[in-house]
Amino acid sequence: MLGSPAKRAAVQAVLAALLHTHPGALQATSGLCVAECMVAARRILDDPARDAAERAFTSLFEAPGLQVVAVTAAVLDHAASLRAQALRRAA
Repeated sequence: MLGSPAKRAAVQAVLAALLHTHPGALQATSGLCVAECMVAARRILDDPARDAAERAFTSLFEAPGLQVVAVTAAVLDHAASLRAQALRRAA
């Protein structure tokens, strides 16, 4: 949402194709993702731009076709292990 218009258009095209392939499917994101997006919006120094970004994210996360799901401790632990493995391979 805060990226370039070209990146946003590319992501929106992929999501539209997925929804076309899987009609009636819900989109999902995590509460952690919501928090990170709001941090990104609130870091913007320009007041009107920051307010617009917050409104855009709020609208997105409250949309009827999007479900915000909780992330369990087990999922976070598994994610930490996967990330650590990837970082070890990259070192």
